[in-house]
Amino acid sequence: MHDPIQELLRKTDEAMGMPVSAKGDLATRVRRKVRRQRYVRALAGILVLVGGGILSAVVLTKERPAVPMAVQSKPNDLRWVETDISVHEQIVALLEKHERESLPKPNPKTDEFLWEVSQESNRTGLILVRDGDRMYRESHDRQSAEASYSQVIRLFPDSPAAGIARERLRELGEKSGQSQAPSSPLAWYSGRGLG
Repeated sequence: MHDPIQELLRKTDEAMGMPVSAKGDLATRVRRKVRRQRYVRALAGILVLVGGGILSAVVLTKERPAVPMAVQSKPNDLRWVETDISVHEQIVALLEKHERESLPKPNPKTDEFLWEVSQESNRTGLILVRDGDRMYRESHDRQSAEASYSQVIRLFPDSPAAGIARERLRELGEKSGQSQAPSSPLAWYSGRGLG
């Protein structure tokens, strides 16, 4: 049996194309369309990246000459070298600044004070050594000279003046024919009635 309405619907469907008969077909078509759009976007992104890479490679090869630097004679050909140098200098300056800021800062007043004390101690020791030299050479007072040298060694043991005083005491010991060190400053003071 032939139904005229069925026949009319069939002819209309053929004329219109594929019929939308259920919601499932719509969802499938939407998914396909979204997939195609993603594919097109990804392909466009890849093409942009490849094109950008090719463009940058062309630009870089045009800026940097292929001639060795020793052969180059024009200052304009070295622009990229100067740019690299300035960038490296800025990086070094930033690294040095960071290093200076990260190191603990010494107290300049304390360091200066300790340096001044050290200098004054050395000066005082050298004055005592000079007095000992004067006592021995001018007055021929060996005991006073030994006492002065020994006092320098006792008061300023790590100073350069103490090294000089030790040398002077050794020389005095050699001159008198003694291998031992001269008497201590306390013996000198007690011999003078000061101890």
